[in-house]
Amino acid sequence: LPFYNPPRSLAIRASEPARPAEAGAGTVVDHGAILPLRPDDQNANILAWVGTPTTGGLVPRDLARVSVFDSAVQGGDAVWEGLRVYRGKVFKLDRHLRRLHDSARAMDFKNVHTREQVREAIFQ
Repeated sequence: LPFYNPPRSLAIRASEPARPAEAGAGTVVDHGAILPLRPDDQNANILAWVGTPTTGGLVPRDLARVSVFDSAVQGGDAVWEGLRVYRGKVFKLDRHLRRLHDSARAMDFKNVHTREQVREAIFQ
């Protein structure tokens, strides 16, 4: 199928192959270019929900983990929404929650958090 087999002329190529020996702590390799990581202090205290709707909870970003055996890792079946906050308010939260819930249902996920459970986790 053409969609799954794009022309090689459209592929992104690095000008030079990445040299892992040169990439050290505090760097990331992006399409062959070794770039410095620039931590954003605004993200230092982010919390992530880990677990099921009944047994999960919010944990600091450094403690958030996903098992390599999780279906999101094994098969790429996951849904997520990125939220923006302006002046202390989540921008268009109801639309985000509807899209998130609809996507999870479309993928036939079981044990899906309700919109209210997600809303409660956001504001904890």
